Amino acid sequence: MSFTNLLLIFLLYLLIKSISLTTASWQYCYETGNFTDNNSKYAINRNLLLSTLASNVIKNGGFYTANVGQDPDKVYGRALCRGDASAEDCSTCVNSSSQDIMIKCPNQKSAYMWSGTPACMVRYADRSFVGKLEMDVPVNKFYNEDNITSNLTEFDLIWHRLMESTAKEASMGTSRLKFATQEANLTSIVTIYALMQCTPDLSQNDCMFCLRRYVAEYQNCCRGKQGGGLKSPNCMLRWDLYPFYKDTTPLATTKDSGGIAAGTVVIIVVVSVIMFVVLVTLAYFVLRKHKQKHIRSNQESRYCKGDYFDEQFDLFSTSFMIDSNNSAIN
Repeated sequence: MSFTNLLLIFLLYLLIKSISLTTASWQYCYETGNFTDNNSKYAINRNLLLSTLASNVIKNGGFYTANVGQDPDKVYGRALCRGDASAEDCSTCVNSSSQDIMIKCPNQKSAYMWSGTPACMVRYADRSFVGKLEMDVPVNKFYNEDNITSNLTEFDLIWHRLMESTAKEASMGTSRLKFATQEANLTSIVTIYALMQCTPDLSQNDCMFCLRRYVAEYQNCCRGKQGGGLKSPNCMLRWDLYPFYKDTTPLATTKDSGGIAAGTVVIIVVVSVIMFVVLVTLAYFVLRKHKQKHIRSNQESRYCKGDYFDEQFDLFSTSFMIDSNNSAIN
């Protein structure tokens, strides 16, 4: 396989790796009750409620609850946007999720979904869940397939301190927003970035309990991975080795304040990596061309043993540059 093909495969891998954690949607359709008639009062109420979430969530700072109808066909709903989302991203995410959840859970009376970038949650049910901590349902665990290459014992110590500190800050939020981001230096050039959020209707103690419980659960499944997180109906956490979030601003505004969205951060990282690899590649071919000129001027003396040595040196240099680039990215 040629060097060019290897380079293209490497760049494609970086792009997929950077985007995969941020775009996947996940939903849970409860098995506590179904409806079979899409024209029933419950189905109509559900569809009506979900259609109102996107327009109302940004008016309420990124968190909105509502209900439609009368018992036994009453439907309760909720929308939650990530604390660093712009108003536009929040509305777009909730609107898309409200439509998707009806497709993924067409006849279930209760369901919740996390999706989008930055992520948002949409939930509906045939019972009220405001202020209630629910820990007995399936949750979405996600992680990067690459492993931590540094000292894992030292990493765990720094990681746990960061998780505890971020959870504490998030739990001490207000009744409108329980959200926090923090950073910790792993080495002089590697930083761990963490983000945590609870639905703001939870008490401080319930929020802290939720985050601590799922930090431990994440560790049980995904310890040693280079980034990941967990999303549940009441709280969510994510961490990585690159800044995947932006500075938080009030969500009540109708337009983005001009900050860099998380998706844009991913694009910047990928483009920067591509530019670096292209520059390294150009340098490689310039040096190789210069070396070939030198080879031609000394063709007779290099004919016996020099060609093989120089070719091996070129391959070693290329391998070293690619390995160095991989290490820098990881």
